[in-house]
Amino acid sequence: MRIYEMESSRNGKYFLAAESEKIVAAYESITGRKLGEYNTHFQSGGRRMCITDSGKYFASAAYGRFGITLFDIETGNELWTIKEVKKVQRICFSADETMLFAINAENKLYSISLIDGSIISIEKGIQSFFSDGTLEVKLTKDECLVWNGTSANLTDKKVLCFCVGNSKVFCSIMGGGIKCFSDSGNELWSAENKLEEHYIKLSCCPEFDYIIGLGFKFGSSRTEPFYFVDVYSAEKGDLIFSAGLNDDFAYTFIDNGKRIVSGTGKVYTLSKNGYILNDKQFNM
Repeated sequence: MRIYEMESSRNGKYFLAAESEKIVAAYESITGRKLGEYNTHFQSGGRRMCITDSGKYFASAAYGRFGITLFDIETGNELWTIKEVKKVQRICFSADETMLFAINAENKLYSISLIDGSIISIEKGIQSFFSDGTLEVKLTKDECLVWNGTSANLTDKKVLCFCVGNSKVFCSIMGGGIKCFSDSGNELWSAENKLEEHYIKLSCCPEFDYIIGLGFKFGSSRTEPFYFVDVYSAEKGDLIFSAGLNDDFAYTFIDNGKRIVSGTGKVYTLSKNGYILNDKQFNM
């Protein structure tokens, strides 16, 4: 299985690995045990797969006519398919695992019942969404982050990704590093990244109170590491350390941000002082 994309559950206990089309596999993060391999209509691009924190369900989506499908991980059964949602860009589960949220290329947020796949509501003008169970954050088409009745206006920026931790909201800006906001909407700090480097995934590590950026060097040659991690203090935004990741081009955070696993199965573990290569090697 040649892995092109990876996504983890919010708590990092489970993760998905996918080929560019169709085949998706589910894994347990602690052991690397493969829970199953599934034939889907998954299409790469965007973030078109997600897995629940309980490891019970995963969903995959296509940009075209096949829509979104919910799977039971243990049995491999397709529980339902909804084709009404077209041009899907991102999907994620609600924290209580009762709904699936889907964003499409027309900036519509669909709330979908996990019971039967029925559409509960549609909200226009939303291009991304994230929930960690305590905060639900929306990114509007005008690059404005909205949560808890407050907002952070980033209309002159391009937001790539965002995450939530310890009642703070963190977002990655194209060409502009990371910005951190309090739950009341005040900007607490910002951290700049290097030219032609962008963070494509963010994760919080509560154990060390770190915010971790998984980055890509767009101007890099393939003779040097073109993926990397930068680790910052979540409280002050100080850069703690950086490390290159040079064995693959698909990675995801696991174990509450404490580890990163690559598409080749190599595992990087976060210590207080830096990422180290763990002796674990998952069989992907």
